[in-house]
Amino acid sequence: MNYYLGIDGGGSKTEFVLCDGKGNVLKKLIKGGSNPNDIGVDNCEKLLRDGVNEITGGGHQNLFIYAGISGAGVGNNMEIIMNGLAPLCKKVEVQADLHGAMEYSLKDNDGIMVVCGTGISCALKQGETIKGVGGYGYLFEDGGSGYAYGRDAIKAVLHYEDGYGKNSTLVLAVKSKTKGDVRPHLAELLSRGKAYIASFAPFVFDGYNKKDEVCVKIVNDNIAQTIALIENAILVYGKRPCTLAFVGGITKQAFFRKAIEEKFSDCKTIFSALAPVYGAAVKAVKLNEKIDENFENNFTRSYPDA
Repeated sequence: MNYYLGIDGGGSKTEFVLCDGKGNVLKKLIKGGSNPNDIGVDNCEKLLRDGVNEITGGGHQNLFIYAGISGAGVGNNMEIIMNGLAPLCKKVEVQADLHGAMEYSLKDNDGIMVVCGTGISCALKQGETIKGVGGYGYLFEDGGSGYAYGRDAIKAVLHYEDGYGKNSTLVLAVKSKTKGDVRPHLAELLSRGKAYIASFAPFVFDGYNKKDEVCVKIVNDNIAQTIALIENAILVYGKRPCTLAFVGGITKQAFFRKAIEEKFSDCKTIFSALAPVYGAAVKAVKLNEKIDENFENNFTRSYPDA
């Protein structure tokens, strides 16, 4: 029997799903973020190898692996990761995470995929051509990512502590996480990376739902940056209306979907209910055989949400 391992690695978490060729999920595993530009390519390779050994119990016979890893397309990261995983399976393919995400969002259709997770980016699919727009990394992005929402939450509290920012629901929420005033914890905040900063984003979403003025402004500013990125992607795509597919945790927020559907009412918008790792599982199977017509149904039925 052949086994297929799909890996979806981002800045905050890495998900492993082992399934058979018909899409029946046999086992699921979650580990920490695996972006090699955040944790180093050697640490990324080790995390992935450890994950493969754990989910398979060390047995790699008849195993096919597809790994879609955020940051894998930078430098020679992809080659290093692939060489590290190759001894553990019959065949492996490693790509940037957008390829797996396209498999479960756009599937075989042309259009624009918008990723709003820890980071933010767009990818265009026209036939066999795939082109990225944005996705430069948190140091160079304008806003709209989980990192940006979390960063803006921390900044708002720092401004309040300095005496010129407005009070908001963020003050108590952020200080509860930092266990006191934020300024004394700046060294820790600066050292823990973008995934930790992104973990403050839910405080903004909660405050927005409570109509907190500061949180409403943060959401509106970041939504504006997201819309600007999508508009630029459509400009590069060269055709409107078009299909827009959204993936990532932020795209599940009601305010996000409402803003997108109002702004791009002329476009077909897709908010997939499938887990991102589904695309990686599909691409793992495609390394060896055709996709069973019941693959998606079997995967959805057997995928453990918990």
